[in-house]
Amino acid sequence: MSGAVFSDYKLVKELIEKTSTDTGLTVVVRLNLKQYQKGIPIDKKQIDQKRILKHPIIPELSYRMIA
Repeated sequence: MSGAVFSDYKLVKELIEKTSTDTGLTVVVRLNLKQYQKGIPIDKKQIDQKRILKHPIIPELSYRMIA
């Protein structure tokens, strides 16, 4: 769907759920609509950097957390 306007969460969820790979990988989408407080200060020393895996090409935009 080229040039689609994302008008609501339901449309985005449905489009993402249609994603699959040639090997059969599918996507499950679960929306978290909880409101989170903004601007909570945190001491950077509290962040466990070993749990953050940054993307090798675009580390500033993509990362994942290890449990």
